[in-house]
Amino acid sequence: RLQAVLIVSPQNWLTEGDSLTLSCEVTDSSTDWTFSWYTVGPYRDGLTAIQNTHVSIMYVELLSDSSRGSEGNYTLSPSALHHTGVYVCRGERGEPVSHTLYSKPQPLWISGEDN
Repeated sequence: RLQAVLIVSPQNWLTEGDSLTLSCEVTDSSTDWTFSWYTVGPYRDGLTAIQNTHVSIMYVELLSDSSRGSEGNYTLSPSALHHTGVYVCRGERGEPVSHTLYSKPQPLWISGEDN
């Protein structure tokens, strides 16, 4: 299966109020991918367990507004403290649906404004 790659720009650590974009890419050249966005969390009922290469099992939860990043870019603008966390993405396409592997997890740190 193809691998999804999650890229954070401008960087993984920001001050609240700054903007950042998470971009999900697939290593093939086709353009008909739809992307979904997840956060990694501690185990609780209802979360999906995934096992990626290099990683033990992680539990992921689809972001409630994941669909706004379906084109491949999920923007946090302005960012807030509660956006701190670990994110993964994956692509899907076709009928029947085929999925990429989940991306490697990317941490985000949003810090309070300096006084």
